[in-house]
Amino acid sequence: MKKLLFLSAFLVVCTALFLPAQEDGRYPPEVAREREEQEEQDPDKITIIADYEPLDPENVSAQVSVITSDEIQAAAPKTAADVIAPVLGVQLSRYGGVTAPSAVSIRGSSPEQVLVLVNGKRMNSAQGGGVDFTTIDPDDIERIEVVRGGGSAVFGENAFGGVINIITKSGYGKDLDGMVEYETGSFNTHSVNAQVLGGVGKEKALDFFLSAKGTYSEGTYSYEDEHAETGEQLRENAGGILGDLSFKTGWDINEDLGLRISISGQGHADKKGVPGLMEFPSDTAEMQDQRYMGLFSFNFLRNPVAEITLDAYGSRQNRYYTDPEFYLGAVEDTHDNISAGADLTLRRMDDFSAVFLNTSGGYSFRWDFLESTGLVKAGGDESEGKVWRQSHSGFIRNEINILPFEETTTGRLILYPSLRFDSHQVRYPDDEINKLEYAFSWNAGAMVPFSKEKEIILKGNIGSAYRLPSFDDLFWPATAFAVGNPSLLPEKAFIYDIGILVQPYDFFSFEVAHFNQNVANLIQWNPGANGQWQPENIGAALLNGLEGEVKFLFPLTSISSYLELKGNYSYLFARDMVEGSSTYGKQLPRKPFEKGNIIGTYTHSKGHSLRVEGRFVGFRYITAQNTKYLPSYFVLDAAGRLRLTKYLALTASARNILDESYVDVREYPVPGREFSFSGTFTF
Repeated sequence: MKKLLFLSAFLVVCTALFLPAQEDGRYPPEVAREREEQEEQDPDKITIIADYEPLDPENVSAQVSVITSDEIQAAAPKTAADVIAPVLGVQLSRYGGVTAPSAVSIRGSSPEQVLVLVNGKRMNSAQGGGVDFTTIDPDDIERIEVVRGGGSAVFGENAFGGVINIITKSGYGKDLDGMVEYETGSFNTHSVNAQVLGGVGKEKALDFFLSAKGTYSEGTYSYEDEHAETGEQLRENAGGILGDLSFKTGWDINEDLGLRISISGQGHADKKGVPGLMEFPSDTAEMQDQRYMGLFSFNFLRNPVAEITLDAYGSRQNRYYTDPEFYLGAVEDTHDNISAGADLTLRRMDDFSAVFLNTSGGYSFRWDFLESTGLVKAGGDESEGKVWRQSHSGFIRNEINILPFEETTTGRLILYPSLRFDSHQVRYPDDEINKLEYAFSWNAGAMVPFSKEKEIILKGNIGSAYRLPSFDDLFWPATAFAVGNPSLLPEKAFIYDIGILVQPYDFFSFEVAHFNQNVANLIQWNPGANGQWQPENIGAALLNGLEGEVKFLFPLTSISSYLELKGNYSYLFARDMVEGSSTYGKQLPRKPFEKGNIIGTYTHSKGHSLRVEGRFVGFRYITAQNTKYLPSYFVLDAAGRLRLTKYLALTASARNILDESYVDVREYPVPGREFSFSGTFTF
């Protein structure tokens, strides 16, 4: 029934594609004229966003999905995880309510195999590798770019399943503006948010963005439990408090020379309960996380065809976990992750009439440090609670446009070759070299536009990817239950995909792609003869599948509005390929065969909007032998925004409207129906 409901909705979207449009174009005339006037006043605004050149699916060989600020606002998300959830090829795993962790995988990868960037800089820590999207404030986001398939030659390590780049808001090219928002909702949840941004000075040479947000949630909710007498249980100790602070400032020092300096930073802190497994709940476990990130960027556009960029960045992630009533004895651990690095990139463009070249190359350095009480326990000596890793990288990337169309630099054939060399050195402990790894990554992409308007584009990519073992994999403290393995090798993969993007009209686009990943040296934790779990490079997997998305934008000119319909669907085979094992050829646990989304968004030129989103996730095996599984589910969400005046807007949202009882991760129930209401005052 759930699958039928989803497929019926998908059919409605496809049927709508053949409805006659009142006018070619994305926006009704009134909205289009306003946008054209704004672009004439500030033409750079649509090509430069906060010192970062945005990815355009029309101009890269990679399979890319872009989420804009308008889409984020219409969805009324609670966390960044809500924004990512409906993206093609993405699987979201929620561990509970609004303050509980949320992890993301792409094309069947693990969360550790997805590289997450903020303004182009890595968020993944060396300790665990994965990123909790609950710790990212969606109100700070200008746009999100999701690259499906990744490729370490372009992005470095962790880029197995894909890459998610989050670009935060900027005051670049904007008038002074601000807002204050209050929201309240189910499970006694409240949040307050304030922002101010814009440009000041002559020709807005100095711009800034500043945001602060606080969220509290009691978090207690009921869930179905077949073992309980009443059929229901309360999920307690599931609340928390979160705080976020973000800023970004930029200064155009010399516009003629293209000199620009920008500084940005984000801070997050939270304190939340950890309710534990459904079968073994915890009423006393608590976790506190703090994360601080900073980025300094210097751009020098030497002339119209050459550019130099220097970035320096740093981050610190600290975690404190305690459970005074743990059944094996009280637990109290701290983990302090520090990262710092610098990137130097040189870029040059050359036009040789029949060939247009866009070449970039550079050098990167990164240093990761972990101090953990867990590692102290491993050896008993304080120095053994510290581990370092330093990385050096050199890379070169090319965009080669062959036989450009007339009056363009767009080639009839475009090639994207990339090469990257990385060295990683781990020291543990006392500055003794423990491990030295080298990685050579390559990627070859190609794109064939069938016209200079790029109405039909054929894309393809082939290359390699790798993921380093995390510090937890290498140096997990020796206990009766588990121990790390310092001899682990990096996970490696051979990747390719091919797809086509069709967009014959401004109001219609369609894309479909096939992908394949052959993974070797897969790190798996397995129990030994003494029952002690330890990670080993014994895994091999083959992940392949199909994914497709269709979009339709229907202008409603008579009421100065437009209706956007979007539907996507992906099918995944994720097979265990360890020869001779009893699980050879079986579907990997926690990888759904099917996933799809239906999204309908109505937007009025005065700022009103209504968005309905349906998400279908197929069944997932939870055992390697494929003997047990989690059932499929369909979740329906909705959000509406009403702008009462120029300064005041009201928003209402409902998540899981059908009150579906489901879990993304075994033993971690997700809340049922949720409501929220907010008021926003802009100035």
